[in-house]
Amino acid sequence: MASRQVARVRNQLWRADLVGIVDFAQPSWKPRLHFANLENGTVRSFLVAHGRGSDPAHSGWLRSFSNVPGSEATSRGAYLTAEWYKGKYGTSIRLLGLDEDNSMALLVRS
Repeated sequence: MASRQVARVRNQLWRADLVGIVDFAQPSWKPRLHFANLENGTVRSFLVAHGRGSDPAHSGWLRSFSNVPGSEATSRGAYLTAEWYKGKYGTSIRLLGLDEDNSMALLVRS
């Protein structure tokens, strides 16, 4: 899956050897962010949050995706990592959406 997604968005990537995939079929209390190193075949897994708009009941399960600004929901699709920052739950990474389904993910407003 990681190799297919890299091939699909390759011209937008600055690095293609390390790919992260989130399994939103898993709850947020389980490690569901998987970093695949395509050069050496290793995978490391971590916890990852989803937007509160995707889980209005705060159950830990993602219920819906959205690309609507202000929805506070997670968008589906491929992303490019941007800058790191200190978020509510510690070190976080801003994401730039690469697909139509997540084109509003990191809007820069003036």
